[in-house]
Amino acid sequence: METGILYNAIVIHKFGYGFKIELGSFYNWKYGSILGFVHKRFLNNTEALAAITIGDVITTYYQKTAEAGHVFGDKLIAEVTDFTEYEKYIGTTQICIVQLSSNVYKRFCFDSTYDGSIHITKENYGNQKNRQKVRRYIKSLLANEEIECVVLGLNKNKKEFLLKLTDKQIALIA
Repeated sequence: METGILYNAIVIHKFGYGFKIELGSFYNWKYGSILGFVHKRFLNNTEALAAITIGDVITTYYQKTAEAGHVFGDKLIAEVTDFTEYEKYIGTTQICIVQLSSNVYKRFCFDSTYDGSIHITKENYGNQKNRQKVRRYIKSLLANEEIECVVLGLNKNKKEFLLKLTDKQIALIA
């Protein structure tokens, strides 16, 4: 298995957070099969998860091997160990595009590549009333809307940026 290579797989079990797949058709089952898993965090469009059924043939990228087995997804996520390239974004203002990861949770993408999340904390937004306004605003955002955010930091475990709405963006929702 090579990281970043597309493989055809058959969906053999479906969960609320992803599905189990079986690979083998790309070598005509001559060598048995390989089991893997696609978690919704590795999907560009989590709404597509609902449309996938057991028996569907999907094309998916090999991501990595974890304790639970082989991990696949349609979003190519490289194993990052050197974060110096990403640290240049910290403190910058970016136009982020809203991506729907689920009905409750939204992700924000900038530079067509980098994922981030907005953490609504007292340190970032002040009192409870302001935080509630921000929560309502974020909840009202639709897919592909653009918002302006400041990159506060990098969550190296999740490989995502920590974002905060700019003061200009906050003024628009006041």
